[in-house]
Amino acid sequence: MNLEKCSCVQVDSYFCDTLSMLNSSPSSRILLAEDEASLRDMIALNLELEGYAVQTAVDGKIALEKALTERFDLLILDVMLPSLD
Repeated sequence: MNLEKCSCVQVDSYFCDTLSMLNSSPSSRILLAEDEASLRDMIALNLELEGYAVQTAVDGKIALEKALTERFDLLILDVMLPSLD
């Protein structure tokens, strides 16, 4: 995955290193918690195009419920999420 700095988001090197360690196959599952719809959709689409199975959550409460009931290889969490931060 070629993640670079863009005008709307800067992805740090730890995130890129973590993604590169995952085997991008349908068994690599990512939970993406982001309340801004356009950003959530863009990140999810790019991860899916790279072969990752992506689940999304629009707030902290939903993200926590999914994280406790399902298995994920990576959690990507926005800061200052609604409901639960």
